[in-house]
Amino acid sequence: MDGKPQWREVFTPASHATGCWLWRLAKAHVLAHDSGVHQLVSRWLRTHCCTEPYIIAANRQLSVMHPIYKLLHPHFRYTMEINALARGHLINADGIIESCFSPGLAVEDPSAPHGLKLAIEDYPFANDGLLIWDSLKEWVTDHVNHYYQDSSLVQSDQELQAWWEEVRNVGHGDKRDAAGWPELKTTNDLIQIVTTIAWAMAVLDVLSNHSPDEEYLGENAEATWKEDPIINAAFERLNGRLKEIEGIIDARNQDMKLKNRNGAGVMPYELLKPFSKSGVTGQGVPYSISI
Repeated sequence: MDGKPQWREVFTPASHATGCWLWRLAKAHVLAHDSGVHQLVSRWLRTHCCTEPYIIAANRQLSVMHPIYKLLHPHFRYTMEINALARGHLINADGIIESCFSPGLAVEDPSAPHGLKLAIEDYPFANDGLLIWDSLKEWVTDHVNHYYQDSSLVQSDQELQAWWEEVRNVGHGDKRDAAGWPELKTTNDLIQIVTTIAWAMAVLDVLSNHSPDEEYLGENAEATWKEDPIINAAFERLNGRLKEIEGIIDARNQDMKLKNRNGAGVMPYELLKPFSKSGVTGQGVPYSISI
């Protein structure tokens, strides 16, 4: 049109019939591609697939008594089993993804809340997710600092270093020399690594359909956490903060200025409300990639 390739055309809502249908078709194409990217990249590649090496390496290199194994263990629940099923039915040739789907929303900003400036300010998943990230990182920080009072303990922990070595050089051997791999030398390194793993397994793979025995982030403490008063107190802070976040999400859903979560025909955005009953509720953040 007007000498420009059609793929560069920007579609907007229109009042005439042809324009309305072009707008609807444009939205359908965007949603189809977005679904493909979500299922294959955001979900399978960046959660199910990339976390397998962490689980395998943890079970091979860390004893069940290791504090980092205890911290991550709830996030490992059912992941290997569901990945085996995915390879057989979901991502295989002629599988569900191939048959049904077609294949930078933020920048770092130290002055912005959570250190990120969103390209789309009214982005419910990002806004609610950043609240979860902060709470999760605070919990991991409390846990790590309790067992590793200084960075020399991280460097001298042979099990921990063997785990990270296997994750990078064996589990993700094809990417071992890629840019972006964090070092594991300080307590801050460990906090960032563990928080990222827990985030990928919990929040990035969050779904609305949960099993009757689903375990939700911060809802019930593991037995080994309860044995240590300091860790148990840290968990109670996590639980309390997540309950506060539920209230914040409810308030956001009542805010008339947030058009993507409030208004005529718009469902309240509850996907990242931390806790949920079983079944299809549209809310709840499970610990692990279990479906």
